[in-house]
Amino acid sequence: MRKLITGSLIVLIALWFTGCSSVPKKELEEAKAAIEKARAVDASLFASSELAAAQNDYDAANKFVEGKKNKEAKEKALSSKQKAEEAYKLARERRAEDIYQKNVALMNQIRDNFGEKRAPEAYKDAVSSFSSFEATYAKKDPDATYQEGAKLYEKLAPLAQKLVADVEQATAAVTSAQDKYYAAENRDIVKTYASKELSDAAVILQRAKEALSKGDLEEAIALAQQASALIDGAVAKAEQAYQREISSQQQRRIRPGGEDAATQKQKAEQYIDEAKKKLEELRKRRGSKGSSYLPEANFVYLAVGVEATEEVNDALVEKYIKLAEEAYAKEEYLDAIDYAREAIRLADMLLAMEEAATYTVKLNPSNRDCLWKIAGYMYDKRYWLWPMIWRANKYQIKDPDLIYPGQVFKIPPMVTEGK
Repeated sequence: MRKLITGSLIVLIALWFTGCSSVPKKELEEAKAAIEKARAVDASLFASSELAAAQNDYDAANKFVEGKKNKEAKEKALSSKQKAEEAYKLARERRAEDIYQKNVALMNQIRDNFGEKRAPEAYKDAVSSFSSFEATYAKKDPDATYQEGAKLYEKLAPLAQKLVADVEQATAAVTSAQDKYYAAENRDIVKTYASKELSDAAVILQRAKEALSKGDLEEAIALAQQASALIDGAVAKAEQAYQREISSQQQRRIRPGGEDAATQKQKAEQYIDEAKKKLEELRKRRGSKGSSYLPEANFVYLAVGVEATEEVNDALVEKYIKLAEEAYAKEEYLDAIDYAREAIRLADMLLAMEEAATYTVKLNPSNRDCLWKIAGYMYDKRYWLWPMIWRANKYQIKDPDLIYPGQVFKIPPMVTEGK
């Protein structure tokens, strides 16, 4: 009898363990399906931490199965499914919000870059389509919002890109002429020998700026090119006149420009000395860390042979000081003054960068920050100047389309505006 009872107990215990220890296949399959469903709505991008947690639990469940800990495996599988479902829900909502914000940004670009004036029919269609999209967004249906928003993005993006490119082209022409004018205006040689041509260029340049502000881009480009040509002509005329006077007046005490040699020499010495002090101040302020700044591609340097894309750094300031000293040694004092003043200008630019304003990227899902918007905030709605911020912060901005809350960007001065 005892043997019978003992045998029955063994069988019951075995059956109990078998029932409680079976592999949770159903739960694992459901967890896996939930994870795949979440991935299908871009949870890896929009709910990455939640998806990772679901995947970790799923992996842990499989390890428990390998260790024949099926009870723990079931718990982890159920947890994985729950977390994957949460990732799915969040990803749908965040993906919908993301496409909404992207379309909002595109519409802002279209409006800010004269879309209504330059592409009236396309602009009218964009406004109508966006209005319809906003109505869908207001219904809080994330799937419908994403699907309609993705289609709208494909429609708006080419229009926005074209308008932005047109404005950037016109802006580049105007800022290039502005930089040329600024560089020429700061040269005593030009002011002495071609002041009328420079004044004429200033009038045309102002008209170009006004045309740009109104969205008359072709007119702005044409006027900027006209002003640029006048400035080039003024510089060439001044340099030729200066060289002629140097050649013809070697025996005189009066140097070209109407000042005596002593006065010009003294001014050159003062500017060279100031440039050296600026460079020393810059080095003291920075210590050994050093830095450089790559300005807008159209930024104009004074010296011949300096590339438009060359970085503004200590070495470039030194280069201009050396040019000034070489001109001074040749008794070409006006050139020495010009080179020294350019060294001062570039040093001031770098010093301004050391004291530059900063902007901290904000976490605001309803109005996400991007470089375009930040440029608008910091440069009085000059949205197209966003590359200046990008270049000044390249060490932490790997992709200009990807910036993150909490990042602190230096905002460089608008060197293209002149002084």
